[in-house]
Amino acid sequence: MLRVGGLAAYRQESSQLHLSVLFRGKKKRTSLSDEEKNVKWNEVLEFKLKGNPLDAKSSLQIHLKGKDKVGKGRFLGSVNVRLANLVGERSRNISFVKVPLLDKKKQKTKNLLSFEIVYEPPLVNKKETKEGKPGHPEQDDTINVPRLQEIPLRSQSPSPENASVRGTAKFAQKVSDKPQDFQVRVRIIEGRQLQGANIRPVVKVYVGDTVFRTRIKRGNNPIFDELFFQNFHKPPSEVFNTLIHLQVLNSHSLRADSMIGVFKLDVGSVYDLPDHAVLRKWLLLYEPDDLQSMAKGYLKVSIIVLTAGDKAPIDKRGTNEEDDVESNLLQPAGVLSRWVTFEVKIYRAEDISHMSKGLMSNLKHVFGGDRDKEGVDSFLEVSFAGRKIVTKVVENHINPEWNQVIYLKSRFPSLCESIRFTVCERKSAVKSHPLGTTHLSISKISMTGSEDDETPGFLPTFGPCFLNLYGSPREGLDSSDKYDELNLGKSEGVAYRGRILIELVTRMDETVGKTIDDLLLEDFSIVQRYLHRRRYSLCVVFYSATQMQEVKEPVQFEVSVGNYGNKFDKSCKLHASTTQYSQVMFDGNYYYYLPWCDTKPVAALTSHWENIEHRLDRLNILLKIIDKLRANVEEIRTTLPSEGSRLTGMWVKMLDRVVKDCNRSLPPLKRLPQVTALDQQLYDQQVLLLKKIRKLAEKLRDRNINVKEKLPEVEEWLERLSVLAEEQPLDKSQNQRTVAQLRVRIWMGLSTDEEEFEKYIDGKILVAAERKGFRHLPMEEIECPVGWEWKEDWMPDLYRAVDELGWEYGKAVPPETTPRHWNPTEKAYHTNRRRRWKRERMRKPDRSRQMKREEIDQDGWEYAPLFGWKFHIKQNKGDIYRRRRWRRRLIPKEQMGPVAIFRLEGSLCRESSEVHQEDLEEQEKPVGHQELYGMTAPFISCILDPPNAFQFRGYIYQARGLLPTDISSSADPYVQVSLLHQSKRTDIIRGTLNPIWDQTLIFEEVEIYGNLREVVECPPFVSLELFDSNRAVSHTAVGLSF
Repeated sequence: MLRVGGLAAYRQESSQLHLSVLFRGKKKRTSLSDEEKNVKWNEVLEFKLKGNPLDAKSSLQIHLKGKDKVGKGRFLGSVNVRLANLVGERSRNISFVKVPLLDKKKQKTKNLLSFEIVYEPPLVNKKETKEGKPGHPEQDDTINVPRLQEIPLRSQSPSPENASVRGTAKFAQKVSDKPQDFQVRVRIIEGRQLQGANIRPVVKVYVGDTVFRTRIKRGNNPIFDELFFQNFHKPPSEVFNTLIHLQVLNSHSLRADSMIGVFKLDVGSVYDLPDHAVLRKWLLLYEPDDLQSMAKGYLKVSIIVLTAGDKAPIDKRGTNEEDDVESNLLQPAGVLSRWVTFEVKIYRAEDISHMSKGLMSNLKHVFGGDRDKEGVDSFLEVSFAGRKIVTKVVENHINPEWNQVIYLKSRFPSLCESIRFTVCERKSAVKSHPLGTTHLSISKISMTGSEDDETPGFLPTFGPCFLNLYGSPREGLDSSDKYDELNLGKSEGVAYRGRILIELVTRMDETVGKTIDDLLLEDFSIVQRYLHRRRYSLCVVFYSATQMQEVKEPVQFEVSVGNYGNKFDKSCKLHASTTQYSQVMFDGNYYYYLPWCDTKPVAALTSHWENIEHRLDRLNILLKIIDKLRANVEEIRTTLPSEGSRLTGMWVKMLDRVVKDCNRSLPPLKRLPQVTALDQQLYDQQVLLLKKIRKLAEKLRDRNINVKEKLPEVEEWLERLSVLAEEQPLDKSQNQRTVAQLRVRIWMGLSTDEEEFEKYIDGKILVAAERKGFRHLPMEEIECPVGWEWKEDWMPDLYRAVDELGWEYGKAVPPETTPRHWNPTEKAYHTNRRRRWKRERMRKPDRSRQMKREEIDQDGWEYAPLFGWKFHIKQNKGDIYRRRRWRRRLIPKEQMGPVAIFRLEGSLCRESSEVHQEDLEEQEKPVGHQELYGMTAPFISCILDPPNAFQFRGYIYQARGLLPTDISSSADPYVQVSLLHQSKRTDIIRGTLNPIWDQTLIFEEVEIYGNLREVVECPPFVSLELFDSNRAVSHTAVGLSF
């Protein structure tokens, strides 16, 4: 007998429901319920087996239907249940709690179903019972009855988020008990949130009597990625009862205190799962002696059990694996997780701007669409552990204020590493587009305490503070699907897209019914003290731009801090943040460079930011200590093979320096108004660590010890200091190649400290304003080129679509100031007219007076065959248009010195009368940089003293163990050496992976600008690139070193 009872359905809307159960071609249904959301049927549906017991392929289907007006039941979802694990000679039952139903497309719905299946096997002859290998259905929507000894169990009350499956089946389905070949594969991928401070975790894997061990790693989030195999030739009953025991140990602790956490399961539990595998699942580690203790961390593993002839499933990283980590968690029965609530207060955003800069944006301006809309209809999407919560939409605003709080429930310690914030622009009621993304790392804003050294930890806390958003470039296309990976944070963003002001507070054991709410009024007043701004000045001197690829167009560099200095951003005043356009030159070997010579371009701008000097001061002190300690450790390591008084003296000198540096007190916070809770926690951690290192250094200094044995302990100090001084690194793609190598000189400081800039800058500052395209040159001032003479006077060009006087007419459509289309016939609605004048010239018979093309180009002309086409610097025969820029030097009204370049912000705005200002206010379209200032931003140059000339010699001897780059299993390698604007290469050694060049490359007259002492202390980089020569295609880059 097979009974299906305990039937209950859960929906989000009220309706009349009934269930139908299909088993072995027979269909039975429940009665029609009342119109309710949660329905329970006190009915049991029975199916007679008629002497045929369940087999491995047995299954039943349950369909949920609602009452329809026509009379036919409306399909609401179904579930297919495998009964293979009920096969046996004894009665068994299985309970399912809130299982999501699937629609006709096999997608999960919001309808949930609970039920219980009871199986009573018929009385049959044991000899007639067939034994066979358990089968697995082909469809993925079938529910599998798990038989893990440690089944995922959630202790919360029943809810759609906490659906669980409980099974009473304990033994694997019966297979032949003859000895067979089995292989157990255990892959240890990574650990996360392992408990303890300054740990060196290692994982021990016990598969039966065999022990495997990973390499020792460092930190609380180690990455192992190691695979172990264990083969068996035993009966399945013995193999399935074999225990897989995973232990995570701290190799740095004593043996008695080395255990971090464990996880256990048997081979049969894994074999009963689909594909006989646990793929990329997180295991909750616990303390074996105390099951009621807190979780000790998480371990990500893949376990596969194979028999002869089985095909191993693909262990591949999923696309949403990091987003939905909670669904991939296996939790031992009886081990309870402690839950916390992250209270994320979202205040406001700044500098949120449009994405579109392409064709569609221009069409909107032509037809008047969004003419008055300079802001963005934006909202913030918060993603954490597979959940997404969005704020309200603030319409038409560059600096939106949401003032809402979001509640995120999480395990503690949290399995999800970061919270993702994405600002989106609402395009329509159902469509939105991401603008920029940032992440808040949980491990960076919390600290794990340690009982060994009495180091306290603290819960995740952050802010109120700004987080910068990064995404696609502002000058992207309207159809920006190709930039979605940048805007969604899946890869490193390349441009600043704004910033958001948030605060995070962790609440322990608090249950909040809602996920989002409005902030209280007192929160607004508290956050105001963190928004005080100060003015900063930035100056960048470009000394060289080398190792560039061939670029046909002139090149310009831009310096920006946030949106300050971004020439595409109209919300800030105009800055001298760009260099002049320059054409690249070939270095004679492989690369190109910009020929700036002794006139170096300079970018200068000012910006306004919050005062964070209390963080930067401590960070600079720690970085200085780290640099000194690292240099001393490297010096001792190089001297370590030798013994004697010299090594002992270096050791004592290093420890004296450590004691002296750690005795230096960090700048106190002094209850500054802008100090956050995270600042105070990190300050306490840094003070405790410096005191501890100082005491340990004093003990080592006063003892006669073996330097080689104690040097790893000093390296541990270095590691712990680096953790507290670590800034969050940006992800870097390994496939990206260097676009250019820049050698720059940067100064940034408060505007009140600009007198320090005069001591820092070298050379003479020159500022020049540039204007192009707006200066009307009268016909009488146009000169005939050298070697030519005028043949006739100026006359209108009548060989075009014009009237008899040469005029053509058009109408300017706002926001354009000039017509886009012209007509030879004048109409009443025309607002503009124009005509072209021409004058014929002829070549002089005396050609000896003609100048060379290079001499003509020195006048600054650019040429093009048609107006509107791209201009070039070399004149061709078909060029009939030319243009050039006009420049004029600027000097400050007062004797201010080099700091005058920081006063150029908006300085070129023309002096406008009250009438002109009213005209600007009445304009419907926004005023651009060109129209507001009347010209482009000024260009700044720094004229340096003559350079220092050096000779460089590079000796290239050999390379070994190169990897082949083609099917020939060999290579044709050569080395290219680059130093500033010079590069040379060695000979090509054919058909070898161990080439010997034995060559010396000599660079004559290497000119390096700057102070000689600074050049010696910080010389330019020398890059060595290894290439594999190919005759048919381009050469393949093998490696790079500096």
